[in-house]
Amino acid sequence: MTKAFTYNHNPVLQLDLPVWRAYFVLLCLLAGALLLLGRSFYLQTVDDEDTRKLRQHGRLVYVRVLDMPVDRGRITDRHGTVLALSVPVKSIWVKPRVIKERGMTVAPLVTGTCSGVMNGAGAIVQGGIAGASIGMADLLEHASPAKWRQLAQLLGMTVAEINELITPRLEQKPTYLARQISPEIAEQVMALELPGIDQEDGYRRFYPKNELVSHIIGYTDMAERGRAGIEQAYEELLAGRAGERWVIRDGRKQIVEEVDPMPRGGQQEAAPRVPRNGQDVVLSIDAKLQRLAYSALHEAMHTHRAQAGSIVVIDVQTGEILALVNAPTFNPNNRASFAPEDEMMRNRAFSAAFEPGSVMKPFAVAHALASGRFTAGTRIDTSPGSMYVDGEKISDSSPHGILTVAEVVQKSSNIGTAKMALQFSAAEMWKLYSDLGFGSKLNISGFPGEASGKLRPARGTRPIEQATMSYGHGISVTFIQIARAYLAFARDGELLPLSLVKLDKPPVPTRVFSPEVAREMRKILESVVAPGGTGTRARVEGYRVAGKTGTANKIENGVYTKKYISSFIGFAPVSNPRLIVAVMIDEPSEGGYGGVVAAPVFAKVIEGSLRTLGVATDAPVAPLQLTALRAEGRR
Repeated sequence: MTKAFTYNHNPVLQLDLPVWRAYFVLLCLLAGALLLLGRSFYLQTVDDEDTRKLRQHGRLVYVRVLDMPVDRGRITDRHGTVLALSVPVKSIWVKPRVIKERGMTVAPLVTGTCSGVMNGAGAIVQGGIAGASIGMADLLEHASPAKWRQLAQLLGMTVAEINELITPRLEQKPTYLARQISPEIAEQVMALELPGIDQEDGYRRFYPKNELVSHIIGYTDMAERGRAGIEQAYEELLAGRAGERWVIRDGRKQIVEEVDPMPRGGQQEAAPRVPRNGQDVVLSIDAKLQRLAYSALHEAMHTHRAQAGSIVVIDVQTGEILALVNAPTFNPNNRASFAPEDEMMRNRAFSAAFEPGSVMKPFAVAHALASGRFTAGTRIDTSPGSMYVDGEKISDSSPHGILTVAEVVQKSSNIGTAKMALQFSAAEMWKLYSDLGFGSKLNISGFPGEASGKLRPARGTRPIEQATMSYGHGISVTFIQIARAYLAFARDGELLPLSLVKLDKPPVPTRVFSPEVAREMRKILESVVAPGGTGTRARVEGYRVAGKTGTANKIENGVYTKKYISSFIGFAPVSNPRLIVAVMIDEPSEGGYGGVVAAPVFAKVIEGSLRTLGVATDAPVAPLQLTALRAEGRR
């Protein structure tokens, strides 16, 4: 029989602890709790540097800063017609991590066929894998086939394309699926309630006139930043400044309350960034004249099967550009149809430098008159139709014999112009062209992409080079430069800075010729459109017109070709000039002379513009034409 043992009196198991130790531990715990409570009370009631820093750090956990988008300023013509504005749009973006966390991105799977069943989140809940590999697109299809296909359809994509966007970014930040879509489509997308899909407010630039003013307005990128034209030149003014909101959002991203901004970037105090909408820009352009010039240019391009062309209309009184068109052109509303480097994106009037040809002759003639060595009646022998300078041949299109200075311009004689130009030093001629604005940028309203052209330096210029420059060869200019230079004839010898924005008052002019020389040149240029001149097709019923034709051979690989640039630059009414119209047609297929190709376009644009502006006639009107005008007035 086994003897029983009693253990409760075993000295090994007895633990005699002092009673005070239990009370001490209890007191320590109580003191710690009181200390924590006191510290908490201190942090929440006492406002010092430490407590402010701790509170700010805590707020960073749940406070969010939301951008407050602002409206980009509108661009209008001089009469308020809207040429560019921003319209509300939405962007759809996806959070790849959310999709992954929901079990929808288990790819790449081992080789096999998925025989399991997926739940609503896309996770495999039963079954195995055997056969071929399944990609994410397949998983998306199995997860919510109808909804994902509907999403792809709404965004103009396929499920596979969505997969290609999401798969490489599973560990990255949210990425855009589509940008700048209509709010209506975005609403349908959000109604699908797909995990990881969210929307964002934004704006898209819209151009109501499409191609009509594209080379002037330019365009913006996806972030609403100006990338060309006025949009780029006035980016800071148009863009304004986005604001911000400091808010607390709950788990459903609903804003609970707005809070004051916190210090950041080492600042002691932070003020909220106040939004400032962009300001409107009012252009000097007249939409009616722009439409008229656009139609006339494209009709001429079609008729003559030309490669390109430009038309510029300038207000003589203010220097404002009332119309400026180029061809080919582009639609800024359809960004997918063009790239910045495309030829059609070029504003040729500003960026394309070329040899202008005979439209340069009036400047050398005006300088000859200003010198006092020549008058309009001075006779110059141009026979036998050619001459040699430095061993190089200069010739006219046909022999003219003896011509007066006025007839040299009227008949467009290269020899007569060269003989006058050679009477002056190279330095004198260089100063003339420089004063007229050739060889340097005009800096018109900060417009980007303007070329300066090329003007030979006076030093080292040979006589043959001086002679050819006088009739528009051996010098390169932009179309806007030479159009502006004709202001010197229309404004009694003065030049004005040009502007693409509407002016409150005319700028200060600079003088190039005396009023007497300018008025004499107006008479001479008027003879160009009279019978016997090269520009008879530029005549307009009811208005006295003056101008000059130009036909320049194009250079390719350093050699003059049979391809032409045809031009006509003129103004009206001669009695009190109001408008300058410059027309340039590049590589017309037939009848390449400026008097044949460009002069009729000038006549159409100048007549329509003068009548649109209500400028009074200054020449007799034929009876039949007068009857038609009166009938039109009654309508």
